[in-house]
Amino acid sequence: MPLVAIRPLIVFSLLIASLNLPAPPARAGLQSGPFGEVIRAIDYDADGPVVRQRYDSMIGLEVGQLLTRTGVRSAIQRLYETGRFDSIAVDAARTADGVRVLFRLRFSYYFNDFSVQGNLDTGGRSLTELVELPVGERYTRGRLEESREAVAGFLRAQGYYRARVEARTQLDPTDFQVNTTFEIETGPQATLGSLAISGVPDNEVSAIRERLGLKQGERYSSRRLEERLAGLRAYLTRRGYLGARPEIRESFSEADNRVRLDLNFLNFGRVRVVLEGFKVPDERRSRLLPILSGEGLDPDLLEEGRRNLKEYLEERGYSEAEVSYEQEKQETGGLILRYRVIPGRRVSVAYVLFRGNRAVPAKDLQAAIQIRPQGFMQKSVYSIAKLDADVEAIKSLYRSRGYLENEVVPLVEPIGNAETLGIVFEVVEGKPALTRSVTITGNQVMASDALLARLRLRAGSGFSPTLAEQDRQTLLAVYNDAGYLRARVVYRVGDPDSEGARPVEFRVDEGMRSFVDRVLLFGNDHTRDSVITRRIGLGDGEPLSLGRMLKTQQALSDLGVFDNVLVGPQFQESDAAYQNLVVRVKESRRYTVRYGLGYETREKVRGTLELSDINLLGLAKRADLRFRASAVEQAAILTFQQSQVQFLPVNSYLSLSGSAEEDVSFDQTRFNISYQFSRPLSTHSWALLRTNYRNVRVSNLQVSEILAREDRPRNLTTLSAIYVNDTRDNFLDAERGFFTSTDFSVTTRWLGSNNYLSLYTQTSYYRRIPGNLVLATSLRLGLGRPYGRDDSIPISERYFAGGGSSLRGFETDRAGPVDPETGEPTGGNSLLIGNLELRLPLVRMVRLAGFYDGGNVFGRIGDIRLADFSHTVGVGLRVKTPLGPLRLDYGYNLNVPERLKVHGYKPGHFFITIGPPF
Repeated sequence: MPLVAIRPLIVFSLLIASLNLPAPPARAGLQSGPFGEVIRAIDYDADGPVVRQRYDSMIGLEVGQLLTRTGVRSAIQRLYETGRFDSIAVDAARTADGVRVLFRLRFSYYFNDFSVQGNLDTGGRSLTELVELPVGERYTRGRLEESREAVAGFLRAQGYYRARVEARTQLDPTDFQVNTTFEIETGPQATLGSLAISGVPDNEVSAIRERLGLKQGERYSSRRLEERLAGLRAYLTRRGYLGARPEIRESFSEADNRVRLDLNFLNFGRVRVVLEGFKVPDERRSRLLPILSGEGLDPDLLEEGRRNLKEYLEERGYSEAEVSYEQEKQETGGLILRYRVIPGRRVSVAYVLFRGNRAVPAKDLQAAIQIRPQGFMQKSVYSIAKLDADVEAIKSLYRSRGYLENEVVPLVEPIGNAETLGIVFEVVEGKPALTRSVTITGNQVMASDALLARLRLRAGSGFSPTLAEQDRQTLLAVYNDAGYLRARVVYRVGDPDSEGARPVEFRVDEGMRSFVDRVLLFGNDHTRDSVITRRIGLGDGEPLSLGRMLKTQQALSDLGVFDNVLVGPQFQESDAAYQNLVVRVKESRRYTVRYGLGYETREKVRGTLELSDINLLGLAKRADLRFRASAVEQAAILTFQQSQVQFLPVNSYLSLSGSAEEDVSFDQTRFNISYQFSRPLSTHSWALLRTNYRNVRVSNLQVSEILAREDRPRNLTTLSAIYVNDTRDNFLDAERGFFTSTDFSVTTRWLGSNNYLSLYTQTSYYRRIPGNLVLATSLRLGLGRPYGRDDSIPISERYFAGGGSSLRGFETDRAGPVDPETGEPTGGNSLLIGNLELRLPLVRMVRLAGFYDGGNVFGRIGDIRLADFSHTVGVGLRVKTPLGPLRLDYGYNLNVPERLKVHGYKPGHFFITIGPPF
């Protein structure tokens, strides 16, 4: 007999949300019925596959138990909390000897893809980049309507007030996803009806209107209006209206599709900022005082300016400086904002010492504090506030190492006059805390011995809160990695005994263990599924490990083809035993075009063009085609890159290139094939291994007959090991950091024509020093040596130097050995060059540079001698550009050898170059 025909029939339902009829979670009233009857059967009726074993143990009902209201309520609640179902209904029907329970389940759906159909121009961007949409969230009709309204709001901001937006959904019953299409009819874009301006003097209205540049009848959009208002704020700031704050109100007329704007200004009036008692450069003052940036007269901003000034003075040694401000209204309606500075005495710190520290080295203590003594290229840093903070920093460091009862007393000692201080931190370390015992409670699944073995705390060992917290995190990670995502771990430290030993107890709440039900992959429109699935570290039925989820996310991010990668349970709040694992990616734009221009005295104008496909054929492999051209060089390079080579934690690169170049004493044509592996060692260092095969043809040799044998094709095979470390703050125009590159290469006759070894290393260092100066230094060393039956290195592979980026007392590539007959450079097997440059700001975009270049190119390694170094001094200008600094340099060689003078070598040279010098 059908269920509906059985009487009496009791139906209990919990309607949480429905794809067709949304409703808040609510339970229907429980009616009288077969409660107290024995459960004879439990079944499930769902709109998708249900593995009943996973739910039988969860719902808390078993065959043979008595059916109760509480049991039914609990079962419904547990099913709902899994996040898997939007609709849960329970049918209970009497049978001959009890009751049959049927759970009617309707699976939850989740938002997946959002697309647009209609005449909306998104500028090549996806809809989710323009509008915040609930990708990956649980589907409800309410959220769908909110999304539709968000799209409509975006259109209104573009001026499409009459736009019609309809949402159409398509259900994917396999993965329970909802793909949404917004059907859009934008209609005509609204136009500007009128602009009313208030809150300003009448004589300013026309200037503001002109500056905004809004014309009646033009197409209107809120985004364009915001851009115009930003320009207006900057204009008013330049004119001294620092507190002026524009407020805009829009009103739309449906009748004529026009927008009326009411622009009202608050605090419109000139504000003059006066700084008394201390001179601060204008450029620095504008960074210290927010009001000078047009951010308004908000009291918090004025107070921020006061604090910034005080810190600025403290950095310059005025540790007792006092800064206050006041506002003075003028009869003309303007305002004077007056910052008063009482700098007090200027002090410097001669030394910082630590006494009584036996357990913690002085270098560790020095690294923990802010106060710094005066030193070479180091300003003194001191203030009373920093002194207090440093005391706490030292005490905190000691506590982290187990000295919980330490005391620190700062002693400030005047040296000579009161303007020089010595700082001594007297440390009383106290006894180190000990661990009396370590226990773990609450663990049911994992054995205590196995967990204790992972901890750093041991009975009898030192104790510190830092170690206890690290061990808490360790225990939590162990549980999370085993699939206990809801596990909680806390620790409690007991009172110390007479020896200072403390008992430590870790309390564990394991929670429910979760496993992977299914792995769902979304967002890869172009990338092949196999590329992603190979890097997913979890499979169906495996524990839902947090550590493996993070590794999966990192591995996919390392491919370099995704803007965003999310890996996690589909329903984050669920603690169900089996959960879907969602891997959602957002693909980066595949194709890019880059170009650049530069200038160098010898090359003249040089240009580059690069075409890239970062996800070739959906295989997460990158292809780049680069063209480089100047008056003396033409080159084309095709490169293929593969991230994360299978079974190896490295990236690989295959490069094919061809070039033709006119060097100073010969011409050369190169065809090159190279294969390279690279691996990051840290966030700023890399290791590379490269094999290179190249065919080099040298022609038009401008040297004597002794080198004529160079004029023949050569095949060269080279294996290189390279290390790179780069901490520069800006690789185009660095002011801080290091750059180091070391390349050791072996060129062999195996598939080649020559045997030789080479080492080339370069280190550059950049630092800001007092006086707003930038110090830039560089050291380059190149060594080459033939081996085996070879006694020379081909001229095309030797070192050359000279020019705007090496030795500026020579023309490009004309330093070092020359042919005695022609005077043309022949290159050398060794190179040693040092550069020192000091840059001083002149105006906002221009800096003055003084420099020294020393060193030379040498024929052989044994020829390197200080007596043969060239010494060049010079001066230049650095003009900031988006492509790097435009450099105008004049270098004068102080010791041009006589052997070069006879060939017309001059001591002075002028260079124009774009880009960093080294």
